[in-house]
Amino acid sequence: MRVWTASGELKFTLKQARQVPIIAMRWNHKGNLLLSACLDGSIALWDMHTGQLRQEYKGHTGSVLDVDWQDNTTFASCAADKSVIVWRDGSPTPVKTFVGHKSDVNAIKWHPAGKYLASASDDGSVKVWSMASDTPVQDFFGHAQQVYTVKWLPRSDKAIVASASFDGTVRVWDVQSGACLRVLSAHTAAVHCLSFSSDGRYLASGSFDKNVRIWSIKDGSMFKTFAADDGIHDVQWAAKGRVAVAIANSQVALLDPLST
Repeated sequence: MRVWTASGELKFTLKQARQVPIIAMRWNHKGNLLLSACLDGSIALWDMHTGQLRQEYKGHTGSVLDVDWQDNTTFASCAADKSVIVWRDGSPTPVKTFVGHKSDVNAIKWHPAGKYLASASDDGSVKVWSMASDTPVQDFFGHAQQVYTVKWLPRSDKAIVASASFDGTVRVWDVQSGACLRVLSAHTAAVHCLSFSSDGRYLASGSFDKNVRIWSIKDGSMFKTFAADDGIHDVQWAAKGRVAVAIANSQVALLDPLST
């Protein structure tokens, strides 16, 4: 892994003793710690003041597919072993282990207030967990194929989560009521990525149908569509309304969907 300054200067090259493919990386909220999830089932925690390996975590029996921070010291990981594990900086022992998915867990995401943890799986379900319970707070079923990612509405007073599936749909779920609020159907291939606008009014979705679609959360209508030259790997909404798009043809596009 390489860590760069905002001006483009290389600050650190992070290397473990063994060469293992890295699946995901995540900063903690403070930005002083960096996680890397590895194909061999391990997780590395790096100190960004020194660029040194701070700790290694080994608890999964399958490839770690995603990691996410609850705060500055607590994080979760998910893996091909069907489990979700919660860890804490300074302790190699898991704080909590969630078991319930029937296949690979592809993605996890903490609620903005840290109250819930959502997980997406190849079993077609989205599960919402709480540290106060060993069983899911909610089990959401409705997708016809694998669920690839989940993202929370960016409001700490709400508990609304969106999921993207290989079935070509995006679903929006309400944790409190257990209801599916929206089924967003327009993509014609697997949906790989989601991103809410900072005000929570819009949702961007990217698919291997080569389209980025912008949805209105209020009524579920499709606001805009942008066509690319290849499949969409990732979308990220900036604070000022622009959307960065990672495309499979090695290009990055910057969209301005809210401009008139």
